[in-house]
Amino acid sequence: MENNKTQSESKIPVLGDIPLLGNLFKRKVKETTKTELIIFLTPHIVAEPTQLAGVSAKERSNTTLVPKAFPEQELDRFLDNVPSRENPPPAKNRK
Repeated sequence: MENNKTQSESKIPVLGDIPLLGNLFKRKVKETTKTELIIFLTPHIVAEPTQLAGVSAKERSNTTLVPKAFPEQELDRFLDNVPSRENPPPAKNRK
């Protein structure tokens, strides 16, 4: 959550600069803006690593991104680590 408070003053040139009497020709505005970031997480049970690539691809196709919210290079840097069908994750030794 983020709260932003702004204050602005508008006045009639010259008349707003007169001491005491200038207050009649000024207008002060105070504004408060509240912003919330909400992230929804949906858990999926994946039995095999190969299923993870399919679930990831399906979710990625359903996602709509805000244009230019992230530079494309930065987004690619994070998506490069997600396993895909072409590049499955390395198999771990099972004992």
